[in-house]
Amino acid sequence: MKTGRGVVVALLIAASTMGAFGDPGPIKVVSTKRDVFYFKVDEALVGASLEVYDERGNKMIEQRIEKKRVIVDFYYDQPGRYIIKVADEEDKIKEVFIFEKFGPSHAERFAGDFVLVTDF
Repeated sequence: MKTGRGVVVALLIAASTMGAFGDPGPIKVVSTKRDVFYFKVDEALVGASLEVYDERGNKMIEQRIEKKRVIVDFYYDQPGRYIIKVADEEDKIKEVFIFEKFGPSHAERFAGDFVLVTDF
């Protein structure tokens, strides 16, 4: 009898904990460390467009998301605030993220602005 109560209590705790975290939505941000913005998308967003803007609103890159895992690499870019926009083909799902780069630019290794987006 005590075992049954323990199982019920454990299930209630697990269910309430899962509900507290909530649904992360169609995009789950995995990491924003080391000058990269790494995220995963739901199957519905494969084929969506990804745009990156600098803090002045200039579009730096536009690319289609081809796979579920995406890395946007700001290693060679200047410190500052960047806007990452993801929208599906019908514009039903739109997500906007702000990425702030604090570390120095490594542009001496590459001339010009360089944002690398990798699907894997």
